[in-house]
Amino acid sequence: GIPNAAEVLHQLRAAGLPATMVWPTLEAANHWLVVTMPKDWRVRTGFKAQALCKRIGEIVFGGHMGQGMTKIIVLEDDVDATDTMEVVWAFATRCHPGPEGEILFDGQTNAALSVYLADNDKKTGTAQKAVLNGLTRDEWTGGATPRRLAPPCACARGGPSPSRFSASSCCLRRAR
Repeated sequence: GIPNAAEVLHQLRAAGLPATMVWPTLEAANHWLVVTMPKDWRVRTGFKAQALCKRIGEIVFGGHMGQGMTKIIVLEDDVDATDTMEVVWAFATRCHPGPEGEILFDGQTNAALSVYLADNDKKTGTAQKAVLNGLTRDEWTGGATPRRLAPPCACARGGPSPSRFSASSCCLRRAR
């Protein structure tokens, strides 16, 4: 839960990674751990995206707090990790399927509570885990990096489409 996320944030920072937020997406039954990085993470770490995601997985899955987490979604901090709508949007639009966007960790200690586990995984207490790379592409540097100007309007749930109205006009319409 949330206390584990705080400990993971501490572990990432102690390892020299400039994580800005770690959040367990509660709606995903704590199977998703969202880690956000600042816009300048490449300069601050010297890593490319896959190497950074691999390092995050090594730290999280290698520690006690990562035993129950099965998927880590790594995003830049223009996404609010505490807003599930934004996380789902970022996952859908930024995480590349396949080897480029999924870093897999085999034989990781895992809680037997995950319903997707095979009987053998439950017996051995191990399973495959993944870090999902939602960072901007390595070849997008400087001003070429696409960024959102504003987050999706949280009050758009059930309201006008954020694509038809700006977030501020959506919020103003809902407030009236």
